[in-house]
Amino acid sequence: MKTAVGPVPSTDHWRGHPRFDFEWGGWKEWSHFVVVARELTAIVNLSVAEDLDRPGTLVGRATVIVDDGRSDGAVERFEEADLDLVDGRIDARFGPHRLAFRDGAWHLEVALGDRPVQLSLRCVPTAAPTATSRLPFTRPARVQWLVYPRLQVSGTVCIDGRVHTLDRAPGYHDHNWGTFCWGDDFAWEWGFAVPDDRDNPWSLVFSRVSDAGGLRTRSQGLFLWRGDRYHRLFLEDAVTYRPSGHLQLGDALRVPRVGALLRPGGACGLPEQLVVEARKGRDHLACDVALHDVVQVVIPSERDPLGTTAIHEVTGRFQVSGTVLGEPVALAGTAVLEFVRG
Repeated sequence: MKTAVGPVPSTDHWRGHPRFDFEWGGWKEWSHFVVVARELTAIVNLSVAEDLDRPGTLVGRATVIVDDGRSDGAVERFEEADLDLVDGRIDARFGPHRLAFRDGAWHLEVALGDRPVQLSLRCVPTAAPTATSRLPFTRPARVQWLVYPRLQVSGTVCIDGRVHTLDRAPGYHDHNWGTFCWGDDFAWEWGFAVPDDRDNPWSLVFSRVSDAGGLRTRSQGLFLWRGDRYHRLFLEDAVTYRPSGHLQLGDALRVPRVGALLRPGGACGLPEQLVVEARKGRDHLACDVALHDVVQVVIPSERDPLGTTAIHEVTGRFQVSGTVLGEPVALAGTAVLEFVRG
């Protein structure tokens, strides 16, 4: 099925052949969706990972986070018998949760078992994806990354009886696959900027991969779209990250709930403000993000039996300004960023 941005099933399908090498780690793959409506933010991540204690066996997880002024969510685990996904196809089942692609859109049906959260979403891509790119986590491990930067999301989100109806709300989707271990020497941060104004043509995604301490950058980039077209790419030395301040977890949601015991304390090593600048020739962009809300997803380390890795899903407000190819660029709205820290 083709859409206005191309044949999605030929790019976004599951790749997941389990392949194990202790030096590299186990196979991992995930399909990630974000909705940024005026009244709520929702994140759905469907992932599979090779069980390192049972090489060749996949374990599935559904990570769901919603926030309409009150955060809720969970991480649900599924054994291989409760998974139904086929290499080369998008459609998949993770226990009671469903992902399908039909009529030019992804369809998500999610209902958490232990939390009062249900989502029924139709996600239409409205901008062309990036080409698949490699993110150098550690040597020789690599992760492939495919980004659909702009979606129109319609449907319903129900949180503890509060029903939100969405009509072409802004959204984002990416798909990642590769072989690595949680607890290896890497960290990452990425974010996307889709304007509140539907008529604004600009969309932006940025990413950075570093060592676990964040001192050595291994890869970074800023990607810009105009309308449904990929417009400009800035890489490596053309991009600068300037974090400032210290964001505190406070009473932020942590999933699974036992994560609060595994990673106690309020410090998370995240900035309150992040400026991402890109400059090459006469082209320049500045994305200024004020971060305010964070949810922490805690993952056991696959290298250290006592260690953990934290994935921080953070929302904030962004402003982007600059000039690219002689044309002024300006957009503002809600930003969603992700920070991975050991």
